[in-house]
Amino acid sequence: MARPSTQWLASLFLLSAVISSAPYASAADAPDRQETLALIQTHYQKAKLRDGDHRAIEAAAVSARNAVDVAESVLGVKVSATAGSFITDRTEAQPSNRLESESDRQFTSSQMTVSARKPLYRRKDQLSVEQVRSRYQSAQALVEASEQRLFAKVVMAWVEVLVSRDRLLTASESERRATIVRQESERRLQAGETSADLLALEMSREIARQADVQDARVRLGIAERMLKDLAGDDAVIPEIFSLAQIMLAPINDQSEEELTVQIERDHPELRSFRHLEDAALIEREKASAERYPTVDGYITASKGENDTATYIRDERRIGVQVVVPLYTSGLIPAALAQTEAELEKSRAMTAAATTRLKTVGVNSLSRLHASRARLASSHFQLKASAVHIRSVEGAYLAGSTTRADLARAELDYLQYRQQHGDYVVQYTQSWLDLHTATSRMFSSPLLASPADSGAVIPSVQLISTTSASARRSSESCARVADDNLMGRAQCQ
Repeated sequence: MARPSTQWLASLFLLSAVISSAPYASAADAPDRQETLALIQTHYQKAKLRDGDHRAIEAAAVSARNAVDVAESVLGVKVSATAGSFITDRTEAQPSNRLESESDRQFTSSQMTVSARKPLYRRKDQLSVEQVRSRYQSAQALVEASEQRLFAKVVMAWVEVLVSRDRLLTASESERRATIVRQESERRLQAGETSADLLALEMSREIARQADVQDARVRLGIAERMLKDLAGDDAVIPEIFSLAQIMLAPINDQSEEELTVQIERDHPELRSFRHLEDAALIEREKASAERYPTVDGYITASKGENDTATYIRDERRIGVQVVVPLYTSGLIPAALAQTEAELEKSRAMTAAATTRLKTVGVNSLSRLHASRARLASSHFQLKASAVHIRSVEGAYLAGSTTRADLARAELDYLQYRQQHGDYVVQYTQSWLDLHTATSRMFSSPLLASPADSGAVIPSVQLISTTSASARRSSESCARVADDNLMGRAQCQ
């Protein structure tokens, strides 16, 4: 078998170098953990200002807070002032035993009154304050849940973009390898070493790889558009960032029982439902409070002027008003029945949400374990495939195999790497779902620190594996190029 040409070795080295280093900066230039977190946080803050659903939830919380102020003001002192001035025309009749005399009079009068009222006992209004506070706490919990969901969407958009970039790179390299195999099959067909049907098979594989490139471009465009829809048109992840900067922090293993207890205790959406349940319970108490009397205290001071002989010039009053409901035409029993039904509805919604969120949490935990196992398996496949490439590479340099065999080995590696990117997306989604379900999105670290040994997404190891293959190709290229000045220049 003929030894490989120097030109082919140079091409092999250059393509291998592209795989290992194209989407990633050098270690010295790569952004650190704090820079990555800072850019993610910037995109998240912009997303908070843009996302319509989140803005609506925040507005509802502001409205609920103002409702608390309104309800509390009902129990406060109310002070009012009234003033009036009048011109009066009056006809007065003065009857007597024999005749009735009439007289016309005109006079002016003015009066100013200041009054103050303070509710002393209003059970229904006091319950209203407690009720709106519960609704405000419910709205606050929904804001917290929305913030965690939105942050998870931003992180997921980041991972989608970075994985899509890697997918496009590997798809392009896979297309080049498929082209090499097809060209080799054409040469062997002309030499009578293979059949036309095998060439047709390699041509179909090349077409499939071309389709993969188009699909990868579309996926990258969708991922970048998703990030811009979240954080604005200026939300761009610089090319210097890679999956190496998005190594998620490890998660401590926990049982399903521990997980469900944590969800029921900490999930903000469940806290929101429980506060609404409290509000429904208070509404029932408000209906019952219709039976209670109300007590208000009053203070009134008035001053008037009149050009008649006798009038009230100054007056001051202080007193208490008590109102006792005696008959409501069935209002209270009907209101109690209505509020009891609403309370039962609220309890049912809380129970349904608890079941749903526990199921989501348990499923997220199961998917996390499964995707973590798939990632470990994929990592092992990538390492084994890299070792196989080096083996085939040695055989090719020794002249015992063809460049098509080497291209096929590299194609297998690229396919495993694309599959690994899909597993990274699955793991990230499960990781974010689990942290959202347990309300740990902001209380737990997002990215792994250099000291974390349990970080999954081992992008750095994958890059170094391929880089080793590229270095080996470079050394082989240099050895062969020593016999040919043009070949040496091409290797360089």
